[in-house]
Amino acid sequence: MSSFTRFYDMPGNIRIENGIVHIDMFDKKPGADNDTDTKAYVFSERIALSLQGFLKLYEMMSQVVNNLEQQGVLTRNKAGKQEEAAPSLEK
Repeated sequence: MSSFTRFYDMPGNIRIENGIVHIDMFDKKPGADNDTDTKAYVFSERIALSLQGFLKLYEMMSQVVNNLEQQGVLTRNKAGKQEEAAPSLEK
């Protein structure tokens, strides 16, 4: 059995067709320097999961986010969205 690791810069569209969840993944264009400009990213690959697999992935990712919040790596902003915690200047 072979395995590999694939890095993506960001997820894109998520949609469900015929009971299959499709997640489009995007990579940053070489030389792009603006993270907020969607034109700085290009489609890379599509991940397809069963609905049951997607829900399990969601559950597992929620646990990771909760653990990161408990460790102080992430904080919730006023809108309830997670953001990276400000780095501490103390050592």
